[in-house]
Amino acid sequence: MDEFLVSTTSLLEGYKIVRYHGIVTGHVVAGTNIFVDFFASVSDVFGGRSIAYKRELEAIGDEVVREVTDKALRLGATGVIGLRVDHDELSGGGKSMLMVTASGTAVSLRPVAIKGVESDGIGSNAPTLDGRALADLLESECLIQRAANGHLSLTQDEWEVLIRNRISELAPAVLEIFSSAYDHETAFRTGVEDLGAYIQYFSVIPREAASDALFQRLEKESGTLSAHGIVKIIDKAGLVEFERVAEFLKSSDLKMNHLGVELLSCTKRAYVPADLRLLRESVDLAKESLSDRASELKAASGMSGRDRRRAAKARAEIDKALEKVSKASLVSAALARAFGESGNEQG
Repeated sequence: MDEFLVSTTSLLEGYKIVRYHGIVTGHVVAGTNIFVDFFASVSDVFGGRSIAYKRELEAIGDEVVREVTDKALRLGATGVIGLRVDHDELSGGGKSMLMVTASGTAVSLRPVAIKGVESDGIGSNAPTLDGRALADLLESECLIQRAANGHLSLTQDEWEVLIRNRISELAPAVLEIFSSAYDHETAFRTGVEDLGAYIQYFSVIPREAASDALFQRLEKESGTLSAHGIVKIIDKAGLVEFERVAEFLKSSDLKMNHLGVELLSCTKRAYVPADLRLLRESVDLAKESLSDRASELKAASGMSGRDRRRAAKARAEIDKALEKVSKASLVSAALARAFGESGNEQG
């Protein structure tokens, strides 16, 4: 049986439970401020607040269920039964977070024949495709073909197709257009041009595809104006990945280090216990890098004129970077309280 099944019931029609592996749980924490920031960006883009709010909550729910299924798979299970999802608000220090917890029983399932149902390939189990789904597929294929021919221009109609059908295959092409526009049009950099469509697109396509496209483009664009725009999208869409942030901070390229520090202050859509360790590691890397740069500036004495002005600018940049690292440290402390004082990952 290749399909992994998840159910809120204790039994599944057509399947027999052959082994119980035990209870599996998942925990996700989301800062409630992410909803405010997210909706401020997309409230006027294709569908309004209600659709964006629904999708954001769905994404958090998917994240916690994914954590439960991943743990069940590691136990050798083929399904989870009795799934339950609970929501709790955690608050303290003037801040609040939403804790979403999922739990269920990991089991191994075996298909069994159901009396009176024949498997003839054309019955109720045969795959079907309704007219609306076919229209969406055709619409998506036409847009993908246009992009392949270099005719994608991100008109309002194209945005509607991209977002409605969640066409993740075009993420690299979308970022190619974004980078060119951001580098050459001051409207983006001054905030006159709304980034809402980009933010909403990367929020609705599959998270892995969105994250891969954004971080790959960010690495390619390090040192350019558009890199900062990509960081804004990552932040507002809640797509920061701390494992990737650590790679930026470990790089020997100073421009990559700068982006790593900038990414540290980004908000993630939903946090899992593993994020706590990765965030702490990234904070330590950033502090070490900034400390080394500060020491180098302090050691450089006897400067005059232009060199002194450059050193003063560099020190100011280090101070700003330290503020972002300090913010990340506060997030780390909040996550430690949410997941338990020790901050241990749950197996």
